[in-house]
Amino acid sequence: RVGPTSQSLGEFGVYEWTAGITWARPLSERLRAGISARFARQSIDAESASGGAVDVGLHYGAGPWWIGAAARNLGRMSDLDREATDLPLQVRLGGATVRGPLLLSSDLHWTRDVDTSVHMGAEFRVRPRLLLRAGYQSADTRDMSLGLGVFTGAWRVDYAYVPFGDGLGQAHRVSLVWSEDRPL
Repeated sequence: RVGPTSQSLGEFGVYEWTAGITWARPLSERLRAGISARFARQSIDAESASGGAVDVGLHYGAGPWWIGAAARNLGRMSDLDREATDLPLQVRLGGATVRGPLLLSSDLHWTRDVDTSVHMGAEFRVRPRLLLRAGYQSADTRDMSLGLGVFTGAWRVDYAYVPFGDGLGQAHRVSLVWSEDRPL
């Protein structure tokens, strides 16, 4: 931290984690719906907060074309140093198409108190159990990202490298997904 002068006041750490569960099912041959519930914890220096959020979404597919809509982060966090942290309420609308081993997607993202942004991505199936990904976001502090997905049985491990602009460093995101409908 830095005070009114350039003299250092010391160091502090930032820590965040989330855990959740998702349930999705077909409503008809072409329409699917899903809901996710998450618990989150955040700490900055000696202060911490926790809370919960829900995401809901719809997905419609016709042949190689898909469209979808989702509302994310419906919920709230407890106070962090006497002030509640607003979750970044998001609404997303998007579409995608699959052409052989290539999936292309584009989304329009609206986030409360933030400029609307466009996200585009590509996923290439290198092998039946290996996916390579690249993405672009038009947001101020983001640009390109890279990732991969690895399947094994009903499990999938996803990794993404997301660099941030303005000297904010980068994020390494890892997720573990289980799907009973995906026995590979």
